[in-house]
Amino acid sequence: MPGTGSPYAGTNGDGRGGTIEKPVGIMGRAPVLARWESARPIRDALLVPLPRGFEDRYVISLSNIPPEAMNSMLNRRRPSGEPAPSIPLEAMLEELQAGSTLEVPGKDPAGAGIVRRLAGHDSTYLFGFSKEFLPLSVNDKEAIFTLRTLLVSVKVKFELRDMMYRGSLAV
Repeated sequence: MPGTGSPYAGTNGDGRGGTIEKPVGIMGRAPVLARWESARPIRDALLVPLPRGFEDRYVISLSNIPPEAMNSMLNRRRPSGEPAPSIPLEAMLEELQAGSTLEVPGKDPAGAGIVRRLAGHDSTYLFGFSKEFLPLSVNDKEAIFTLRTLLVSVKVKFELRDMMYRGSLAV
């Protein structure tokens, strides 16, 4: 994916990268990249608009996620010991949507209104949050993206004071 580095990525809450954890532990930890896709510097650098449906939303991407970690059905077994068939992409996206939030301390968290897998990238997902339901300002210190499903747990803290671009908050 072009432009995989970003000053807006978060790691274990300190703003520099991330890990994906599977609470029940088949995979343990794996490095992931979280990026604030709707940030003006990212959009300017990529020169590609966000996919349809993500207009007027904060968009956060998670990349480098093993496909088997995102599909909880892949790791379930039938009584015969054979793996169960994977669930359809739409059902998996619904599970991701239900398990994702964006919050700012002191404000109500917002759930993702849309989740899509990035075309051509099996391990990159876009999460869109309504700007109307969670307005951000330069006075907010941080925004925390959380994804929790049966098998995946990701938490990324974005330091908003570090997300200024050309004199305004670039989210």
